[in-house]
Amino acid sequence: MKNKVLIILVIVLAGVYLLLEVFDKNPQESTMLSSILTADTAEIDKMVFYPEMVNREEVVLEKTAGTWTVAHQGKSYQADPSTIQMILTTLKNSKVEQLVGTKEEDWSKYELTADEATSVVIEAGGKRVADLFLGGFDFNETTQIPTTYLRVKDDVKSYSVSGYLDGSFNRDVNAFRLRTITELDAASFTRVSFEYPADSSFTLSKNNDIWFRDMQACDSVAVSTYLSSLSRMGSTNFVSDDVDVSTLSDDFVIRIEGEGFEPVVITAFTGHPTYSTVIQSSTHPDGLWDGGASELFSRHFVSPRRFDQKY
Repeated sequence: MKNKVLIILVIVLAGVYLLLEVFDKNPQESTMLSSILTADTAEIDKMVFYPEMVNREEVVLEKTAGTWTVAHQGKSYQADPSTIQMILTTLKNSKVEQLVGTKEEDWSKYELTADEATSVVIEAGGKRVADLFLGGFDFNETTQIPTTYLRVKDDVKSYSVSGYLDGSFNRDVNAFRLRTITELDAASFTRVSFEYPADSSFTLSKNNDIWFRDMQACDSVAVSTYLSSLSRMGSTNFVSDDVDVSTLSDDFVIRIEGEGFEPVVITAFTGHPTYSTVIQSSTHPDGLWDGGASELFSRHFVSPRRFDQKY
């Protein structure tokens, strides 16, 4: 009888020991956040966040009918899909490293208080799939890998995760806007017209794979280099929202024609008191760029001498 009682006691103690191993030996493992974003990134259609860069004002990235927009202060712009995909991929791939705090008092150590952290809400089909607060970060000089501190809404625990996540959201609104001015295949170009003031206009045209400027053969390398740049124009230097091009002069116009696409018109407006030129493209008319920044105007509205043959 005593042996039977002893066996039962051993079994009970063994069970208690196993429970302690699972739940008490390492409580961090049992409460560890497994991943930041589990939803399919293709299903995500909305992100709302409050970056310090814009004084904690609301910024909304939203996808409608396959097109992303960014909205801020009641104004909406077409967003850059590659930038948004990069953000989602970063969140998806970031690994939770460790639990660094278990109480609300720990938040201040990692810049995770409501006043310091960047609040980010992510939705898919109207369902909230992530509600995060992104705090401070550290950088490991040895591994060259940054670490971000993070917490989840309605959870007091603080975590460290791989990557610089706050940098994905704590940015100026223009960083999320579509920066594309042209996105074309230069090989399909057949004619490029330059309409300039006075009598300085000229035209490049292709005949039997040879480019001519007003019937004069051009330097092939100069044309190729220029058309490559013209086909992939882009900039993050947008003008302010109060610019009205209808009040400016459309003194400089480039018209691109070719096979497989409708003619594209790039206009440089003059006469603004702040900007030397304001650039607009017919492919993305809602975007207006500062032509003086990064020499955007001078690199594309060029002199006809640029294409003279080099002997």
